[in-house]
Amino acid sequence: MHAILTTKQTKAIEEYLKQTAGVPSLLLMEYAASAVYKEIIKYAAHDVLIFSGTGNNGADGMAVARMLADSNISVTVCVIGNIERDSSEWTTQKHILDSLYEKKVFFTDIETLDKNKKYDVIADAILGIGLNRDLSGDYKDAVRCINSIKKESNCKVIAVDIPTGISADTGEVLGDAVYADETVTFFALKRGSLLAKGRTYNGNIKLIENLAVNTPAIEKVYTDRVFSDNSDKKELFALYPDELDIRNVMHRKAVGNKSDFGKILCVCGSKGMPGACVLNARACFAAGAGMVKVLSYSENLPMLMHEIPEAMFASYDKISYSELEETVSWCDCLVMGCGMGKNAAVMDSVFEAALSKEKTMVIDADGLNHIAVNINILKARKEKGLLTVITPHPGEWARLFGENSCSDPESVNRIAADNGCIIAAKNASTITADGGNYIYINNNGNDGMATAGSGDVLSGMVAAFVAKAIKTADSDKDYCRTVASAVWLHGKAGDIAAKEKGAVAMLPSDLISFLPKAYMETGRDLC
Repeated sequence: MHAILTTKQTKAIEEYLKQTAGVPSLLLMEYAASAVYKEIIKYAAHDVLIFSGTGNNGADGMAVARMLADSNISVTVCVIGNIERDSSEWTTQKHILDSLYEKKVFFTDIETLDKNKKYDVIADAILGIGLNRDLSGDYKDAVRCINSIKKESNCKVIAVDIPTGISADTGEVLGDAVYADETVTFFALKRGSLLAKGRTYNGNIKLIENLAVNTPAIEKVYTDRVFSDNSDKKELFALYPDELDIRNVMHRKAVGNKSDFGKILCVCGSKGMPGACVLNARACFAAGAGMVKVLSYSENLPMLMHEIPEAMFASYDKISYSELEETVSWCDCLVMGCGMGKNAAVMDSVFEAALSKEKTMVIDADGLNHIAVNINILKARKEKGLLTVITPHPGEWARLFGENSCSDPESVNRIAADNGCIIAAKNASTITADGGNYIYINNNGNDGMATAGSGDVLSGMVAAFVAKAIKTADSDKDYCRTVASAVWLHGKAGDIAAKEKGAVAMLPSDLISFLPKAYMETGRDLC
C-alpha cells in the first residue's frame, strides 16, 4: 500500500526529516528541484518561464531556474507575492541567482512579463500545498496568465507538488487553478490530486518518493504520532493499493479446488434486462470466483445459459422461500441489485434469507435504491455483525444518505461506521472505507469507465475478492483492503482498455476482457 497525504501530514514528514533526522531544508529542496528539472528538460529547447511564489514552493522554482541556466536554457522568473515575506530558503536561492547567474536568469513580475513570447515550458512554483483560501490579486492573475499562455502557444505546463489553486486536501478549485500537463510531487500523492477536480488539473503525476534520502515509512511515522500537533485527534490516513497488494489478494493455492476460491450467488436482472446479470456473473468468474450461481427472472435464463455457460441458474419468480434459503445458504457471498428494477418483494425475501443465514453481501444498484427506503436492512445486518459491502455512485449515495458528501473521505468513513458496512463510494476517485483509522482512495481508472454497466462489473469483482478472502480468512483479515484492491484492479483493467480502444469507445464488457492483461501487468504469480 502507498500513502496519500494531507497538507498537515506532508508538513509533518518534512519536519520529521529536518528536525528529527537532521536533513537540511536546502538539501531536500535541491533534490526536489532536480526532479522537477529532469521533467522540464525533456521539453525545454530554448526558453522556460517559471512562476515563483516567495515561499518554499517558489524556492524550489528558483533552484530549478539555476539548473536550467546551467544547461544553457534561457530562463525567465516571474515573481508572485510579497518578497518582504519571503521564506529564508527563497532568500538563499534568490541570492545564489543574483550572485552567480545575473546574466542568465531574467526576473520580472506579472505586470511587466512578456506574455507574447514563445516558451517551451512553464513551471508553476507559486504556492504548492499551502493554499487554504480563494486566490486573489496577483496570484489569481498569475494563474490566468499561465492558462492563457498555455492555450495560445500549447506549451507544456509543469506544476511543483500541486497546481496552484487546487486545495491539497480536498481537490477543490480555490477561485481558479493552473491546468498542468504534469505535476511533480514529493513523498506521496496528495489527497487533492485525486479528489474533486484535482485529477482534472494535475495532468500526469510524477511521484518522487525519496528525495535522495531514506524517507521514513510514512505509515510508521503516522502510527508513532509524528503527525500530532499537540492534540489527541489524528487525521485519517489514506492509502491506495499497488501490484504487491493485488498479488497477495489474488494468490491461489496450487492444491485448491473450486470451493476454496469462493461461491457467489448473483441476484440480478429483471424482465427484459438480462445484461446486468451477464456482466455481474462474468466479472465474478474473471476475478477468480470458484463457483457462480445466478438467480434472475425466469425469462432471462435461456439467454444467460447461452452467455454464461459456466454458471448455475435459478428463477427468483419460480422459487419457494425454503428453496431460496437453501440457495442463499450455499454461497459464501451474495451480490445483489444489478438490473433488478423495483422488485421489492424479491429483494425483501433475499435480504431476509441473507440475514437469517448470516451471509456476507455486496449490494449495488437497485439493491441500494431498495435500502434507501428500507434503511433498517443495514441496521439489522450491523446488529448481527455481518459483513456488508455497498457500492453507491453519487446519485445512489444521495438517495441513501441524503447528503452530497461521497467525495469527502471523512464523511464516507463516518457513514460507514454508522451503518456497520464497507463503502466503496464510486466516483472519479473511488473512496473505500469501513469506519476505521484507514481509508483507501483509488488512484487509477478513467472517464471511459463512466458508462452504464461498469458498476455491475465492479460489484462482481468485489464479490469475488471478498468470497475468496472469506475462504482464507485470518483473524485480522482486512476486508476493507480487499474491497479497495478489487476497485484498483477494476481501474487497472479500465486503463488498459482505454489505451487499447480509446476511452470513448470502451464498453463495460471490455473491463472483463482486459482483466487477464491487468493480471499480467500486475506481475501476478497466483501459484
